[in-house]
Amino acid sequence: MESIIKFDMKASVPITGIFNKWDASLTFTSSDVTIVVLDIKIQAATVNTRSGMKNNKLKGKDFINVEQDPLITFKSTKVVQTGSTTFAATGFLHCAERLPVP
Repeated sequence: MESIIKFDMKASVPITGIFNKWDASLTFTSSDVTIVVLDIKIQAATVNTRSGMKNNKLKGKDFINVEQDPLITFKSTKVVQTGSTTFAATGFLHCAERLPVP
């Protein structure tokens, strides 16, 4: 199996990309597959938009600020099955303090 962490960002020009290095764990506390905790740790400096200029801008202090906050973390609070083999997770995302998270 292969997994990716993809993002879409609204800016003056829409930006999409992935992160190349990350670790994730799933902790099941029940036989119910939706009773699970998903923890993800993303190496912020591995942001990849396929544009060196965009990557450098995102890594800088106006966006992710990888020097100050090298890890982006996510911890789920709820997991919902959306298909036979797909799930959606909601939870808490932590990265540089100045980024708004809807």
